[in-house]
Amino acid sequence: MDQNANMTPDGEGIERGRRGRSRLRTSLPARLITLIDNHPVVLLNISLTGARVMLRENILPPPAVGAQVVLQWDSGEAFGNVLRIARGDIGIAFDEPVSPEMLVATRELHDDLARRGGLISLLREEARIFVQGRC
Repeated sequence: MDQNANMTPDGEGIERGRRGRSRLRTSLPARLITLIDNHPVVLLNISLTGARVMLRENILPPPAVGAQVVLQWDSGEAFGNVLRIARGDIGIAFDEPVSPEMLVATRELHDDLARRGGLISLLREEARIFVQGRC
């Protein structure tokens, strides 16, 4: 294997793993929509061709491998199929690649959320609204 295959022109490495595409690590709230229901998830990483999400609640049964899903986050949306499921961690392959511009927008959203305290600050706000009966 070529040692330089995963290097940028300036010599920096790109995280590619088994998938052959670099992935953007995030921690953003999202929704996973199935034919039956929709579920709150955390978008853990995303690439042009797929994503990994973590369920925010225990659902039984979880979406099956091969199930058609829609992943929605902020202003992003992608249709795809479940590739794998392990302890609430779900891998999704998109039907069509998302645009590079959408990945940039997702990165900016992630950075903005991190500046405001991260995902935990959103979860606390959701809990506060629920307790106040404004849900």
